[in-house]
Formats: sequence, C-alpha cells, structure tokens
Amino acid sequence: MIKIKLPDFSLQFNYRDLNDFRDDLMTFPGGIYFLCDKYQNYLYIGKSKNTYNRLLQHRRSKFSDEVSEVKVIFEDNPSYRDILETYAIMEFGPLYNIDKVYKDNKGSKVREILSFLYEEELYLEERISDLRMMRDEMVTEITPPTISRPFGHFGEDSESESLRYRDSLEALFLFRENYDIEDEYELQEIKRELEETLEELSKLRNVIRRYTEDLRV
Repeated sequence: MIKIKLPDFSLQFNYRDLNDFRDDLMTFPGGIYFLCDKYQNYLYIGKSKNTYNRLLQHRRSKFSDEVSEVKVIFEDNPSYRDILETYAIMEFGPLYNIDKVYKDNKGSKVREILSFLYEEELYLEERISDLRMMRDEMVTEITPPTISRPFGHFGEDSESESLRYRDSLEALFLFRENYDIEDEYELQEIKRELEETLEELSKLRNVIRRYTEDLRV
C-alpha cells in the first residue's frame, strides 16, 4: 500500500461534548472523522462535507454507546477526502468499516486490539480482587465486637462465661477508643470504586465479545 502521511488532527474532543465544537465544525465543514472507544481503538472512520451533521447522525448508530472520543481532520477537497479516508481505514482497520477494510488487514488489527483488551481485562479482574479484599478487611475493622453475655447460672461454666463477657466488654471499649469515622468514609469509597470497576469490566467484556465475533466473520 502507498504510504501517505495523515495530517495532524484539527480537533479532538469527547463525543458527549460534540455541541461545544459545533462552531468549529460548521466553520470548516468538510473533513475526515475518527470515532474511538475509551481505549483509543478506532471504531469507525468516515468523511463528510458536513462533519457536524454526520457526527450527529452517528448518535443513532448501533455502536454509539461505545464512542468516547472524536478526532477530526479538516479537508475541503472531496477527492483528497476520499483518499485520506480510504488510507486511514486501511491503516487502522476500524471495527465497523466493514465494506472498506480488507479481511486480512482487519483481522490483524482486531487481534492486536483484542490483545490489548485482554490485558485490560486482566488488570480489572486483579483490581476487583484487591478491592474485595480491602472491603472485607475494612468491614471487619469497623464492625464492633459481639458481647458474650453470661447465662446467669452458677458453676465453672458460669465463671468461664463471665470471663468471656469481661473480655468482650474490654474489646468493645477498645474498639470505641480506636473508632474513626474516616474509616466509614473509606469503606464507602472502596465500595463505590468496586461497583464502578465491576461495571467497567462488564462493558469491556461486551466490547471483547463484539471484536471476537467480528474476527469470526
């Protein structure tokens, strides 16, 4: 394939901030746009004489929920837009440019992306394991000890129960002396991060499944 140097990106922004860049996109309407996921993998590359309107239309596409970042190269010349778009698609093998991506090239790109995604999945799994351990340790640390109350009968068992009761009271007093409300806040923060990480892992696995299915096509 002929080597072409792509121009630097004219704009880069979060997809949810599209309306904030409306004036820029309307001032230079023609261009090539790159839709990326949160891991900077290319999902779709396209061209348009009205890039802003085209990006609005992508909000109704089947993969819109995966789009995190948009990159745009301004280009008024329709012929050059065609060349740049085709070259960029061949170079980056975006997942959803089915018609223009050569199968061998796309397979290579998808495997490369999957390799990265599997590494990210492993990292998230290890982080979840660490967070669960931290949560359990923190719960144990801030849970007050149980009071062992004597049953009230006499004999050796009664004396042993009284000792356990005394020890449990001492443990409770010690717990109260060392209690810190900041530990409660830290536990809530750990739970929040754990919940967010579990959600992120679920989304990542959905992305991995889609790339894997695409590789089988």
